[in-house]
Amino acid sequence: MELVTKAAAAALTACVCALLIKDRNPSGAFVLGVCCAAILCISAASALGDIKELFSAIIVRSGLGGAIFLPLLKCMGIGLVVSISTALCRDAGQAAVASAVEYLGAAAAVYTALPLISTVLNTLEGLL
Repeated sequence: MELVTKAAAAALTACVCALLIKDRNPSGAFVLGVCCAAILCISAASALGDIKELFSAIIVRSGLGGAIFLPLLKCMGIGLVVSISTALCRDAGQAAVASAVEYLGAAAAVYTALPLISTVLNTLEGLL
């Protein structure tokens, strides 16, 4: 909770600063936003590390192996990167680039999920 509160305060401060300088220095306002996003992502890395440890423990305890859980974790990472990237592209006024990143992210998520889909299909074939 403390991390989220600090992150929200930092984000709001960066937004206010960016709004104040946007008219005189639009590129500076954009760089400020990129830097703030990078700092917040680095701050979130500790929480994401804990989630990865939880997934590892679930994999070991369930005996199902990484073929089921690893694609889910990778898809979550893809979603986070795509979300932040598209927002930054839109802030820079590059809506077409943002759409291309979304398209690439969707393709990457499906590609990443292929082992999971294959495992599910194999399991269903074994039941029949």
